[in-house]
Amino acid sequence: MKVFKYTKKSHTFNEDKFFVSKNLFGVIDGATNLSFKGYKYKSEASILADFLKKEILKVKKSFTENTLVDLSKKAVSLNLTSFPSCGISIVKIENNKLKLFSLGDLDIIYKLKTGEVFNFKKYDLINLDKIALEELKNVAIKRGFSIKNSLPFITDTLKKHRALKNKKGGYDVFEPLEKPSFAVYTVELPLESVESFIICSDGFSSSLTTFNILSSYEEFFKTNPMNVVNEIKKRAEEDKDFNLYPRFKKIDDITIVKVDL
Repeated sequence: MKVFKYTKKSHTFNEDKFFVSKNLFGVIDGATNLSFKGYKYKSEASILADFLKKEILKVKKSFTENTLVDLSKKAVSLNLTSFPSCGISIVKIENNKLKLFSLGDLDIIYKLKTGEVFNFKKYDLINLDKIALEELKNVAIKRGFSIKNSLPFITDTLKKHRALKNKKGGYDVFEPLEKPSFAVYTVELPLESVESFIICSDGFSSSLTTFNILSSYEEFFKTNPMNVVNEIKKRAEEDKDFNLYPRFKKIDDITIVKVDL
């Protein structure tokens, strides 16, 4: 087994976390608080992501989707109820099977030994973001502003969408709840059928969805991850007004775990 892992913060704090062990691999992406309450080296999203990472690693051998339900309740008992949400994707190796767990919009991209490549995640939150992004572009055109300077005009839409977490018509995501209502998306694959898998936050997958660096999920397995990271940073820096690559922030935290089995 060969493992590549990398994370890069976009602020003084990193709201992405990852973990790698013998049988459990995961990436966590804390959702930036839209009414930001931050500190110099941490934010509420990074604190919640840290909590998740620490607690999951305590039970890495026995991890199931119910673990996330239990941790949601535990977070409430620790008074993390005012904290934002986290997306999380996990791959577990157990009994000659590869078990995939997804909650939120993080990618698990896997390549079969046949050469076929699949992406495992739900698109509910991504579809909401597409609606907000179209509104953002329309505002920019109507007012003659840059994409960046148009962002304040869609704050209400972003907040409305964020409020749909774990609600009907919304999207599933990890959050502290007394009675967790989120559903973890899962699938099992024969371990012998999988050649490689990648777990990444949207900061890395933006190479495909935003910055037009990669053109397909197949290319994730053909390209040096660090070359992709460097190109994301380059294009984000060059596009200071977000006009070439419309988006909600200059650059996101970037995290990737790649495992060749």
